[in-house]
Amino acid sequence: MNATINVPRILAAMHAKGWQRVETAARCKIATATLNKILDGQIPHRLDTLYRLADGLGLTIQELFGQPAPKLRIVGGRDASAS
Repeated sequence: MNATINVPRILAAMHAKGWQRVETAARCKIATATLNKILDGQIPHRLDTLYRLADGLGLTIQELFGQPAPKLRIVGGRDASAS
């Protein structure tokens, strides 16, 4: 599989919960070293680790690998991102 983990999405979920790395790892039942590797862009070999991370953060596995949400520019109350 040639995929990259959406680290900004993971960090945003952690931030929304007010969790630092150690707390995130504990709540997701993964080692802190494993979480650090994930956040450094290294994909772990165990899919169950990714499922635990996603579940703990309230994300789907697809969101871990998905593209970041597009940034929309709002002008005058309407979406102007196409302009």
